Amino acid sequence: MATDDGYMHVEFESLAQLFTDLGSIHDAGNTTVENLEQALSTNLSQWSSDARDYYNSVSASWLNTFATMAQQLAAAKALVSDAQDLYVTAENRNVGIWG
Repeated sequence: MATDDGYMHVEFESLAQLFTDLGSIHDAGNTTVENLEQALSTNLSQWSSDARDYYNSVSASWLNTFATMAQQLAAAKALVSDAQDLYVTAENRNVGIWG
């Protein structure tokens, strides 16, 4: 982040914490959906075909959404890791120039 002193201050720890928090939120949501699926599956055969079909389509949408969230979270973590590696490499090179 640029500051008034003209330097860039990089806080990769904050980003790492953000991804940890997002991962926890994703896991909690996924667990909730899995628990819902499990609780409803025992009675699903008793539902009317329209209600069951609608539930199945919504359920597929939930599962797809959580899978997409997991992919996006993994991609974002990889990008931040790459940025951190590049930053450290550039910083070490620059120190080497002046050292």
